[in-house]
Parts: sequence; C-alpha cells; structure tokens
Amino acid sequence: MTEYMITIDGGTTRTRLCLWKHDRLVDIVRADVGARTCAVNGDTMIWKQTIHRMMTEVMERNSITDEDIASIVASGMLTCNLGICEVPHLTAPVRLSDYPGQMARSTVPEVTEHEIFFVPGLKNYAGAPIRGDELRNFDIMRGEETEVFGLIQRYGTGQDTVFVLPGSHNKYIYVSADGVLCGCKTTLSGELIEAVTMNTILADSLEKRFMSAEEYDFSCMRQGYRDAMEEGLTRALFLVRLQDLFTETDGGGIRSYLLGAVLAGDVELLKKSRLFDDNGDLRIIIAGSSPVCRAFYDLLTADEDFPHVELAPDGEYPLAALGARYLYEKREEKQGER
Repeated sequence: MTEYMITIDGGTTRTRLCLWKHDRLVDIVRADVGARTCAVNGDTMIWKQTIHRMMTEVMERNSITDEDIASIVASGMLTCNLGICEVPHLTAPVRLSDYPGQMARSTVPEVTEHEIFFVPGLKNYAGAPIRGDELRNFDIMRGEETEVFGLIQRYGTGQDTVFVLPGSHNKYIYVSADGVLCGCKTTLSGELIEAVTMNTILADSLEKRFMSAEEYDFSCMRQGYRDAMEEGLTRALFLVRLQDLFTETDGGGIRSYLLGAVLAGDVELLKKSRLFDDNGDLRIIIAGSSPVCRAFYDLLTADEDFPHVELAPDGEYPLAALGARYLYEKREEKQGER
C-alpha cells in the first residue's frame, strides 16, 4: 500500500530528506552536500548518489520499500543547473493557487526509479536583456518560495505580507492580500557576517565564531545598527575592532554589534521598498528562532515605519518540507477536480 511521501530540499551546502506517512513526519535524513559541492567537483553525480543513499537509509530504517512510496517532491537548489534536474524559474507575479500546477515532473535514474515532482523557483519580472536600473528590481530564488507555502498554512493570506527568511542569503518575499506571489529581494547579509567573522582582521575580536542565542545583547546590536546607519557599514566594521581593543565590551556584545551593523542595510532596503507606500496594513513575518531573526524583530518593532511585525518561531516541521507536501496535495486536489 503506497502511503508514504518523501520531500527533499537541497541548498547550497546541505540537503534534507523527510519521510511522511500521510500528514505525519516520520523521519529526517541530512547530508552536508549541496550545489556548492557540485560546483567544486564540476559534476552533479555526487549529489544524485548522496540522495540515493539518503533514500535507502530512511527506507531501511523504517522497514519500507519503493512500493510503499506514493510520491517524491524536491525543491530548492536541486532544480538549478548544479542540481539533479534543472527547472526554469517561474516569473512573478504568480497566483498562489496556480503554483502547484507548475511543478515539473521527471525521473532521475541515479536517484530513484520513481517519478519526482520538482518545485520551480521564482524570478522577478525584468526586460531581456536586463538594462541599467532594471537590475535593481530583478531577483531570483530557489527553495524559499516553498518555505513561503509552509508559512502560508500557518498565517494564511488576506493581508499584504513580506515574509522574511534569514540565512546565508536573507530573502524578502512579497505576497499580496489577494494571493499573488509578487516577487522577492535578496541580500548577502549572512555570507557577509561569515566572511567578516572568519576572514578579516576582525576574526580575532570575534573569536572566529558566530553569536549564540544566549549571548545576544540588544543594546550592543542596536548600537551597531545606529552606527552603520549614521556612518556607514565599513566604518561600523572598524568600530568592532576598536571596541575589542579599547572598551570592556564582551565577546557576545561585540558579535551583537556586528549583527546590528550588517542588518542596517537590510532594514534600509525595506524602508526604501515601494511596498510600504500608502500601505499601513502591510505585515512582516520573520521566520525562524536564530539570533538574526530575534535581532531583526527587535529592530523592526522599535521602528514606527513597521507597525505590523510578527516573529514566527521554528515549528514542528521544516518549512520547506511542509510547503512541498502542501503543493503536492493541492496539485492532486486540482487533478481530482478535472
């Protein structure tokens, strides 16, 4: 009896495979392999073989066979040119109700004999070729659109919303009140923090490690934000070193200061966004429970320009897995109506 579903979300450096039995998450397998691995090796085979091993592991562990698997849904960087099956981006705007029907179907023999459904990424509309200032409004994403569907199950639609998904790349995804995925904006904030922490003169001051939730210091974070807003990011970065050399600020405070300084640019991006023009009802939902999410929430709730801000802590299920399952089920519902 085919009653299990597998969802696979692959990113730049990691892959997660979830086994579902109906609406219950049964098991999770993770691997430190992703698009970056394929780029370094110049070959996608290592990713395909890794996922095959992950599937074998999860099925053996749960005493099931291929015949028990009803469906497999993949999302994220698995659909890019360095993934296991390249799928073109959809072009925003796209109605949420139309997205399930846009999933691609393909077999990847190196992974499994089953047909796999692939969730396409999304790109903002732009001319071709992109010229001048048009590039500022262009953006792409693979994987975050699936996470948004996971969040929509929790928060619904009916209100213009910016979903904030912090990570190595911070993503800002706009969904309109009438259920249209309008596009996204991306910053490199997470990678910038990593680069500064590990590969600059500030590495010693920051002890080459990232801030933990326990050492988060709102006051220091807010000061970093203010200094970057008033004197620029590069000056604020040097002030990180001066704090270490000439003040009694502890390591947690210094790391919090850096976080605030880097997030200043992201807050400025939101402030300058046309989404907020005459739209006092716009809500912002920040997904996650990391210190970055906490800092972002604290900065926005302290700013009168952002009257509706919510922090969505990590739920019981991974957002990408939840969104992939939702998309597949909606697709099947539509197929059944025909």
